[in-house]
Amino acid sequence: MTAHHARPERPGRHAQLADMEDQLAGTLRTLVRAFAAHGIHLGAPEARSDVDVFRWQALVWRAADKVAEAHTADGRWWVTVVLQAAAREWVSAATQYTAYSRSGAPWCVRDFAAHAGQVGVMLGRWEARVGPTPEYVV
Repeated sequence: MTAHHARPERPGRHAQLADMEDQLAGTLRTLVRAFAAHGIHLGAPEARSDVDVFRWQALVWRAADKVAEAHTADGRWWVTVVLQAAAREWVSAATQYTAYSRSGAPWCVRDFAAHAGQVGVMLGRWEARVGPTPEYVV
């Protein structure tokens, strides 16, 4: 996810952005597989620009709503709770990525790490209940 910005890159900033991109991409792939396991197909996960990130943030939010509609009343409410929490944290991590790519503010990295960590925790809880997510097929 390369952003165009006016300020020059600081040493290490490019590497930090690349690490954040890798974390977002990995958790996005798992989220997409988790939603697909519940019949919500979002397409091939790809987020290599700010525009892609914004698009995926919207897709992830809509998918979380669809999971809620499908499972809140059918006794599988835990699916809704866990996947909505993972989606919320992924969107927040993506927001911090975008903020860091544009401003370089160090607190964005800290907040990104907190949100990205929670995505992993929530997806781990989901996989503990349903098993590993199958590889996503477009």
